[in-house]
Amino acid sequence: MKKYLRLLYYLAFISLLASCMVLKSTVPEKLTSYVDPFIGTASSDYTIAGLGGTGNVFPGAVVPWGMISPSPRNSIDVNIWGHLGDAIAGYLHNEKYMYGFDQMHLSGVGCNGLGNILIVPSHKVSHNIYDHKSEYSKQKAKPGYYSVYLNDHEIKAEMTATTRTSLMRFTSENPSESLVITTDMYYNLRPAIDAEVTIVSNSEIEGYNKSGEFCGAGNQETVYFVMQFSEEAISYGTYNDTIISEGSNYSLGNKSGAYMIFSPEKNKQVMVKIGVSYVSVANARLNLGTEQQGFDFDKVYLAADRKWEDVLSRVLVEGGDERRKRIFYTAMYHALLHPNVFNDVNGEYLAMETKEVMKLTGSQKNQYTVFSLWDTYRNVHSFLSLLYPEQQLDMVRSMVNMAQSSGFLPKWEIAANETYIMVGDPAVPVVVETYLKGLTDFDIDTAYKYMLRSALDTIDNPIRPGLADYIKYGYIPFDTDVRLNGSTATSLEYYYADYAIAQLAKKLGKTNDYEKFLERSYGYKHFYDPETNFLRTKYKDGSFITPFDPLTMYGDHEEAEMGGLWASGAPGLIEGNFWQYTFMVNHDIEGLIELMGKDMFLKRLLQSFESDERFVMTNEPPMAYPFLFNYLEGEEWRTQQMALETLDKYFTDSPGGLPGNDDAGTISCWAIFTSLGFYPVNTITGDYALSTPVFDRITLKIDSNFYPGNQFVIQTNRNSPESVFIESKLLNSRPFTPYFISHDDIVSGGKLIMVSGE
Repeated sequence: MKKYLRLLYYLAFISLLASCMVLKSTVPEKLTSYVDPFIGTASSDYTIAGLGGTGNVFPGAVVPWGMISPSPRNSIDVNIWGHLGDAIAGYLHNEKYMYGFDQMHLSGVGCNGLGNILIVPSHKVSHNIYDHKSEYSKQKAKPGYYSVYLNDHEIKAEMTATTRTSLMRFTSENPSESLVITTDMYYNLRPAIDAEVTIVSNSEIEGYNKSGEFCGAGNQETVYFVMQFSEEAISYGTYNDTIISEGSNYSLGNKSGAYMIFSPEKNKQVMVKIGVSYVSVANARLNLGTEQQGFDFDKVYLAADRKWEDVLSRVLVEGGDERRKRIFYTAMYHALLHPNVFNDVNGEYLAMETKEVMKLTGSQKNQYTVFSLWDTYRNVHSFLSLLYPEQQLDMVRSMVNMAQSSGFLPKWEIAANETYIMVGDPAVPVVVETYLKGLTDFDIDTAYKYMLRSALDTIDNPIRPGLADYIKYGYIPFDTDVRLNGSTATSLEYYYADYAIAQLAKKLGKTNDYEKFLERSYGYKHFYDPETNFLRTKYKDGSFITPFDPLTMYGDHEEAEMGGLWASGAPGLIEGNFWQYTFMVNHDIEGLIELMGKDMFLKRLLQSFESDERFVMTNEPPMAYPFLFNYLEGEEWRTQQMALETLDKYFTDSPGGLPGNDDAGTISCWAIFTSLGFYPVNTITGDYALSTPVFDRITLKIDSNFYPGNQFVIQTNRNSPESVFIESKLLNSRPFTPYFISHDDIVSGGKLIMVSGE
């Protein structure tokens, strides 16, 4: 009998070992192998009702939060508003021709910007960028690397990057033609306003170019550069507009450019490394010399790959299919592109608006730029706070620095310029969330002072237009005299910011402020119409705007009829209709349920998912909808079902795999959280709504320098591969009944086990 039992134990052990080996075999050596930078570079696979957009991401080489990002340019003519089919990031999947490779990019945004310093390899000297175009093939892209073959020129182009420098390798396979490398200053993703290029020697170029007007805003940013070649050119020259000057080493003007000619030789290879800076040419040279010595392409690429492997490994997933892993890790990749490092290696950076040269002080390691806050406050900064607290703290310190020089926390900042794009006061919830989650090593008193300024100053306040009416009426009426983008949408964003201020005031012991701003945050109730059970835009006299159709949408950027207002949505809204805004009261879902009644809340929420014009993942306002069923006792199963259905409906692992503009990683972050099985509906409280993870085991690595834990494991035991619904939960071996989990629970470390069935 004992021998029989020993045999059973032995067989069981072998079976367990085999299963572990099978599990291990499904995990690749490198997480970067799951990342496909081409995902999101085409019009969305989701095109129902014409609602699909383009992800507007770029496939080029970049390191996490890197300043520079060399990437292919296969589109020159770009519409600044980001309509379907536009190559906002300079690249659109399957465009016919390649024009060159520019160095600076925005990921997933709705308007084009940056795209500075276009490098064009060919065999021809020409001022005309169209003369250099080439059909192309053999594209490859992975974190920190991109390559392509230019068919017409017989040139292989490869590129990689450090934080502030790029390295490109051009290999010519045409033995009879000289290799010509042109540096074009004009064709940024918004045409250059000014530029200067100087050929320092036959192996070095320096200069700058200036562009801006992001989404029609008045911003202008100057990018300085130093470019060095691995070989000496046999001749060179410059051009200005249509005039080419052979042997010239200097050109000034927005249509400037330079070219270097290298001797013909079979398989001739020339490398080009570029350092950039927003401060000066001297700093660009310092960045280049510090981050790259010599011309070692493989060394630079391997360092970039290691950086990506490190940041991706903060989340390890096991089980689940390979397709979902590609979607997940590519989403992580996209979520870690912005904001970008803004300071040079010596710590210098430009102050917000004043453009004074500042220098980092104290514990701050980096100043950041590109804060697309109307988007990213909803989930990106929650993700960063959870898994990348060091970077998140520096981002908040960056915003406080901006306030000290400009007078306000940022709204939509790029290169120390405020663009005032979108609505609300979105820096406030980011700063408050960070502080309340225990990341307090920044100047909270200064931050609070500027929060109050934007929330109370009715005279000179560019961040909160319409604030006087908001305070007077408790909402911004549609017939306000102030020009703004969506009176109701703006009001709803102010309510959330005021709620955030209230919670911070409570934490800081400022009772009067807490009570005042909490009361203001409930002003959304002014918009509730009990006859239609929707939030509706109102006039000053308290009447609702008529006629009312919750599906009504204006065309993008059309003028509304009243008050000189304009919005890209329904009357009073921006980028959405009333179906997509009625539940966007993330700070008080319980209050909205009480206002509507549980039955009507459930009815309207379910109806939202009946039509592709009611709920879409192509924009931010309704993105929390699948998780709102958790606020209704007994209906939590619907979140588990709806979250997974939404993920599978809108996200794929193809070039059209993003449902619309990725908005600096916000859409990708939705996919990340949903795949993990929890989502920050209300970012301020630190509570996440639970759903069913798509993976069997998830290990979150917690940074013990900032939090008490080391790792948090989420394990899902499924009754079958089709299991969707959570049947039971254990948190650290104890029964766990809520369908919410706190930030503190996760960062304290431990294990959440869920059993799911069909």
